[in-house]
Amino acid sequence: MQKALGLHQMSALDLSPFELAESAFLAGCQEVSVFVRSGGLSGEFPLVTRTNRDAFIQDLLEHNLRVANIESFMLLPNTNAADFRDDISLGAELGARGMTAILCDPDEAHCLANLQLMCDMAEESGLSVWIEFMPLMPIWKTLDEVMSLIAKTGRDNIGVGLDLLHLARAGVTPAQVAALPASRIGYAQLCDSNNTAITGDYADEATYDRLPPGQGQLPVIDYLRALPKSVPLELEVPQRSSLTSDARLAQAATAAREQMQQANVI
Repeated sequence: MQKALGLHQMSALDLSPFELAESAFLAGCQEVSVFVRSGGLSGEFPLVTRTNRDAFIQDLLEHNLRVANIESFMLLPNTNAADFRDDISLGAELGARGMTAILCDPDEAHCLANLQLMCDMAEESGLSVWIEFMPLMPIWKTLDEVMSLIAKTGRDNIGVGLDLLHLARAGVTPAQVAALPASRIGYAQLCDSNNTAITGDYADEATYDRLPPGQGQLPVIDYLRALPKSVPLELEVPQRSSLTSDARLAQAATAAREQMQQANVI
């Protein structure tokens, strides 16, 4: 049976969650990851809310899709994770497996307490917490820093989300990925770039202008081979393109499948 491939809403911020589900279905994807809150991110993002929840769930059923992860849960200096409770509950109603945390709080004690509360609330709803680290952040931007913090939580339902763009630019090697416990990897997001270094337009590229897997310089196949077979994969390939969203996302999914096949990830 073919390994499932997901599609993240970041791949098409111009689409509503409903349109994302249609594009995911047409691209041969089996899962989607969606935003349930914009908290801390610049700009407006397409959201699944309690208002459109029932219609979105029906759309998922009609397209035989699952929800992989919900976003975005940013931990800032003024964050109180208790404010996430309703969003976590909504994620559980959508059938999500996990929620993605982005750490922007330099106070370790405060950040840790929020993470522990998030884990406890997530566990009540059957979800896990996945920290997505990136060199763009002022702190908690390396694999070692984040894994150390995870160990300090004392919780089992927490780990890392591995975005290949951020992974490569943080200097994480495939060998380091292979050394991670499978239970601590929530997902891997596939994309590519023509530059493995931290660039001046890094934030813009990450949000709007990535390449499909295999069309740049990232060691996509090596990362795929290093990942445990159980780790879910999804596309995060936002692009400025003259193609329709359906055509662009279908091309990205085909490119990802080709890389997965070469890595013997099936």
